[in-house]
Amino acid sequence: MDGELLSHAHVNWVSDQPGPLRKLAIHFGTQLAHPAVVCNDWLIEWPPGRIAGYDDDEDSVGLDDRCDLPFRLRVAMLGSFGISAAIDRWPEADLVIAAEHVALYRNKLRSIIHHGNQYFLTPPPIDGSGDWAAIWYVAKDGSNGVLFAFRLGGGEGSRSFPLPGLSSEKGYRASLFSVGSVMDTTGEGLARGLSLTVPGQFQSELVVVEAR
Repeated sequence: MDGELLSHAHVNWVSDQPGPLRKLAIHFGTQLAHPAVVCNDWLIEWPPGRIAGYDDDEDSVGLDDRCDLPFRLRVAMLGSFGISAAIDRWPEADLVIAAEHVALYRNKLRSIIHHGNQYFLTPPPIDGSGDWAAIWYVAKDGSNGVLFAFRLGGGEGSRSFPLPGLSSEKGYRASLFSVGSVMDTTGEGLARGLSLTVPGQFQSELVVVEAR
């Protein structure tokens, strides 16, 4: 990733690293210098330890088997999102999960991630041994936003994240994608903090915030 390369291309791979935790750390670093719209990331390793086109297990040595499918999809959604995996080998439940994330990204999130303001709400993760990693993208007019919150290996199950960049007096609806719950609040309340609970390590939550 460098400016000269990007003068010839719309996007570029952030890394050839397939592991979700290392890719998450790479996003934190890469997006200090480059906007999310040029940071191309695909889910290529699913099921864990399998990459499409690899013929035997020896090719997959060293791949990270931590993190569930929603976690891995959401890491890839932090930039220009795609999927390149052997989906013909996926069970129906995994296809449903992926389709739901693709639809959400295309219909609501892509423009916010690509063209909104970005806030790193935690220190950068290094190897997954920290507590949480979270990135908040908010539209420049403060009308909506999306929070990606990843619980890592050393964190408690609950955490509060302040969400800046919204209109303090406006009403907002926060939809928690994983648990399917919705809460009505204000920009001022979200700036003070949104509390999340993620039950397991290496799981995540995605929160869509929209003006009411």
